[in-house]
Amino acid sequence: GTHIESPSTMFGTVLNYVALRLVGVDAKTLECEKGREFMRQHGGALYAPSWAKFWLAVLGVYEWKGIAPVPPEMWLLPSWFPLHPGRFWCHCRMVYLPMCWLYARRFTYKAADDPVTSALRCELFPDQTYAQIDWRRHVHSVAAIDNYSPIHPFMRWLQEALL
Repeated sequence: GTHIESPSTMFGTVLNYVALRLVGVDAKTLECEKGREFMRQHGGALYAPSWAKFWLAVLGVYEWKGIAPVPPEMWLLPSWFPLHPGRFWCHCRMVYLPMCWLYARRFTYKAADDPVTSALRCELFPDQTYAQIDWRRHVHSVAAIDNYSPIHPFMRWLQEALL
């Protein structure tokens, strides 16, 4: 979960699983096996929330085609515009500013060249071949346990238009 009293979430499980693997924990440990089973029960990493998918894309274990747009051009909107990032809660602003830059550059670690991240491409998507995943179809896929505030139809339309 996201705090000590929170139930487990896909967001927390996916990112913690990746962190464990990156620091050298073997995929065969009980912790990793439990994490993979939890992810499998909730659809796999394709059903992680957008911020988790974003960081997986930066790591090179998720494709940018499956990421909701984070256009840096939003920062060029006039400050009076209702969706100007300057109007976001201060913590969101500080998250979205670097995310916009990374999204614009589609920055990606060379995962295929690294044995751990290459393995993560299989571990995070156990029932599919990484190269065969329809990433675009999963832009808005979110496990029910993480879907606290379903995306508004207008926002979905707007994101689809930007893809």
